[in-house]
Amino acid sequence: MIKKKKAFIPKQYLAVLSVLSAMMMGVLNGTIMNVALPTLAEEFSVEASTAIWIVNAFQLVITMLMLSFATLGDIYGYRKIFFTGVSIFVGASILCACSTSFEMLVASRILQGFGSACTMSVNIALIRLIYPPHMIGRGMAINAVVISVSAASGPTLAGLILSFASWNWLFLINLPLGLVALVLGWKLLPKNPPSETKRKFDK
Repeated sequence: MIKKKKAFIPKQYLAVLSVLSAMMMGVLNGTIMNVALPTLAEEFSVEASTAIWIVNAFQLVITMLMLSFATLGDIYGYRKIFFTGVSIFVGASILCACSTSFEMLVASRILQGFGSACTMSVNIALIRLIYPPHMIGRGMAINAVVISVSAASGPTLAGLILSFASWNWLFLINLPLGLVALVLGWKLLPKNPPSETKRKFDK
């Protein structure tokens, strides 16, 4: 009788799942708010032109800080920047869900932007460390697919949540994704390879 070999999942796939979970959080929270803006404007009694800052604050922070955090990743390690970003993002998501005023929500969204800028700035670098050279193309392709699917599904997911639950759950859905990113990442994400030259922040 021939015994069948047990199927196993290579460690690099589990490691990249950590990175993809963090990316999914950031992308979803960039698109999910577009559908939720009318609900949030009504909840906090603000005009539509003011409510848009829930989206703008998040996107502006990411745009301004991504390059800076990428440099910090080169200096201090991509793992450190990644874990810092995921931790900030999860904490900020809880603050968003518990917001009692519009100002608190916008401030929490700014914190989310910090966290997302951290993870987005090092995700490609981590994928390059996870996959061997001949498989980097596969890693990049999976990353692109997850980003595209997350962006496309954000409005639909927001509509489903608002149909059956309160707006607070738009942010609480980040908690399981953040937990996956932290647990798997802590165990499996590789460290930066040693560098021959010490890089400065502004060079």
